[in-house]
Amino acid sequence: MPQVTPFDNILAQSRDLFCERLATALAGMLDKADNALTALESEIRDVDAQALYRETRDKVLAQREKIETQFRVRYLREFQLRSNRSKKIGDDFADIDLSDVELALVGEDDLNETLKFNAMTARLRQYCEEELAALDQRVGVLFGDAGLQPDDNPFAPQAISDAYKQTCAQVEDDVEVRLVLLKLFDEFVLDEIRGIYRAVNVLLVQNSILPKLRGMGAPKRERIKPRPPETKGPEQDFFMLLQNLVAQRPAGIAQPVSAPAATPVPSATPVPAATPVPAAIPVPAMPAMPGTLPADGLPGAVAGTGGVRQVVEGAELQRSLTRVQLGDATAVAADVGPLIAGIAEPGTTNVLRELKATSLGGGMSQMDAMTLDIVALLFDQLFDDS
Repeated sequence: MPQVTPFDNILAQSRDLFCERLATALAGMLDKADNALTALESEIRDVDAQALYRETRDKVLAQREKIETQFRVRYLREFQLRSNRSKKIGDDFADIDLSDVELALVGEDDLNETLKFNAMTARLRQYCEEELAALDQRVGVLFGDAGLQPDDNPFAPQAISDAYKQTCAQVEDDVEVRLVLLKLFDEFVLDEIRGIYRAVNVLLVQNSILPKLRGMGAPKRERIKPRPPETKGPEQDFFMLLQNLVAQRPAGIAQPVSAPAATPVPSATPVPAATPVPAAIPVPAMPAMPGTLPADGLPGAVAGTGGVRQVVEGAELQRSLTRVQLGDATAVAADVGPLIAGIAEPGTTNVLRELKATSLGGGMSQMDAMTLDIVALLFDQLFDDS
C-alpha cells in the first residue's frame, strides 16, 4: 500500500465536502420533485406523458431513501476509481478475471439515454469551465501529476453523471422514467454544482494548494447554465441553427445580407455615397472573395446587382433572424418575404434551394453559402424519408 501523505488527507477532506454538498443538492431536488412533476403533468395534454410523470413522482416518493443512498455510494466509488487511476494504483490487465464478462448490443433506448447523460455532462463542464480549470490544476498537485486529464479528476462532471446514471438504473428499469429523473437532476442539481466546485477550490487554497494558478487570466463574465435545446419543428430548427452559427462565428468575418436598393435595411442609417458606412462589428481588412468585392471602397458594403448591399452583422442579424423565426417576413429582403412566409404551410418543399436565388442568397459570403448548402442537404434527407 502506498504511504499516506498530507496530500491524501487534503484530498479526503475535499472529497467529503464535495460529496456532502452534492448529497444536499440531490436532497433538494427530491424535495422539489413532487411539485415539479405535478406542474409538468398539468401543463401537458398527452395522456401517456401525464402517466409517465405520475409514475415518476410515485417512484421518487417511494424510493427516495434508496436514491440518496445509492447516489452517495456510486459517487464515492467513481471517486475512488479515478483516484486510483490517477495515482497509478490498480491491478494489471492480465490479472483481471474476464470470465463473467458478456458482450451485448446496446438497445436504442439505452443509447438514447447515454447520449442524453453525455449531453448533460458537456453542459455541466461548459457551465463550470473556470472552476474546473482551477480544480484540475490543484487536484493535479495532490496526485503529483501536472498533466492530469480532466476526466481523470475524481471531481469531474463525468464522475457525477456516471454515478447518477448508475443510481437511476438501480432504482428503475423503465428508461422513460430514468429520463425524467435525468430532467429533474438537470433542472435542480446542476445549478448547485458550480458553487460546490468553488467551495472545494476555496478549501484547497486554504490548504496552500496553488493559491495562484498558472495561466489563469482575469475572471470571465457570469455565465448562464446551458439548457437542452427545445425542438419546435424543422423550420424553427433551421433558423435556430443559423442563429447559433452567427453567434459562434469568429470575430472579423463579415456576414452580408442583401436588400434591393429601394428598400432600406432595418436599423441601418442611410448616408451619402462619399461617407464610409460603418459595419455593425469592426472587421480587419480581408482579401476579397468572388462576388463580395467592396463597392467604391466602402467598408461594410458589398457590390452586386442593384447597387451597394449593406452588411448586417452581430446583434442586428440575430434580431432579423428572430423576427423571421416568429413569422415576421418583413425582416428580410422583399423577394425573400413571400418565400419565408410559405415555410409555415404544410408540405415537403425544400425552400432552401430557392433561397439561394434571392437577393439574400446572392449576398451571402462563401462560408454562409456553404452553410446553406449543408443545411439544404440535411432537409433533402429529411423530406426523402417516408
